[in-house]
Amino acid sequence: MDTQTIDTIALIRQIRDKHYQYLRGKTHAERIAFYREQAQKMQKQIVFLWTPETIAQVQNSAVSR
Repeated sequence: MDTQTIDTIALIRQIRDKHYQYLRGKTHAERIAFYREQAQKMQKQIVFLWTPETIAQVQNSAVSR
């Protein structure tokens, strides 16, 4: 099994910086609308991310804890 390393701290910082630049100067309502839109997009994509292989990996990971 191949192991892939992800720098989660850098990834989260990159996402936060991108969101900050986009949302800077926006109203509270515009910020909420942005996050709701992003959540809806993710809900549509998540169906395609869950393959039988990824489900098995998550289940095996949870069992080994």
